[in-house]
Amino acid sequence: MSEKIQIMIVDDNRATRDNMRKLLELEADIEVACEAASGEEAIRKAKLMSPGVILMDINMPGMDGIAATEVISIESPQCLIIVVSVQGEQEYLRRAMSAGAKDYLVKPFEGNELLECIRHLYAREQKRRVKYVQPAPVKAPAPAKVITIFSTKGGIGKTTIATNLGTALGFDEDNKVCILDLDLQFGDVALFLNVVPKATIADLVKYVDNLDGGVLASYMTAYKDNVKVLAAPSRPEQADGISAAQVASIIKELQYNFDYIIIDTAPLFNDITFGVLDL
Repeated sequence: MSEKIQIMIVDDNRATRDNMRKLLELEADIEVACEAASGEEAIRKAKLMSPGVILMDINMPGMDGIAATEVISIESPQCLIIVVSVQGEQEYLRRAMSAGAKDYLVKPFEGNELLECIRHLYAREQKRRVKYVQPAPVKAPAPAKVITIFSTKGGIGKTTIATNLGTALGFDEDNKVCILDLDLQFGDVALFLNVVPKATIADLVKYVDNLDGGVLASYMTAYKDNVKVLAAPSRPEQADGISAAQVASIIKELQYNFDYIIIDTAPLFNDITFGVLDL
């Protein structure tokens, strides 16, 4: 029998914790290891219990969930944090992801949505850890954080979130940020940022077998010194010449050269979308 996913629920409302526990304990592969009613308690129990996944509320007395997330991400990095909050504003999303959260769910949400989020995040992390125990390649990727913005519904503000998150992370001049536009037919990240691309990903894929930092730089457009854009093709038909394997190679090289990679996706499922959602 496979090991159960150990969960810590962090919320100052006992009824909320109880309801979440009841939902999770119906699942054979999930176990609620502990609960915490404050950010400070969550930090202590993360060190003591080392749960696989932490469900973290934001609004709590004393230390809030975002501050606790930042501390746990540093002191107990093996714990994967999903922020669950009634706050749906993009500023809260930006702060949570910057603090180290791996995902963000807005209350109220369906039970299946929470379970899918937990399982997907945990499985992805297990795959990543298996890779890390393999012999290290000569050139190991930098620990770039990849954040993918995706929805199957158009017009809900994906590009706004992606560009705002990228520029907000760029406020810290030590952060090297790439905003990658993978809406290959109708991407408008460059338009949102009011920059004119000197080249696009359609030009870059021709050199995908010989990528390095210098090649990347020559096909990216600067929003500011530490925030660069890899723009979508200028013509929709150019998307047909770009494969999921080529995109994966480009992202791998971006990881050597940036601290954060923000990906704006097309509002549909295809091989490229599935590939970036698994990062």
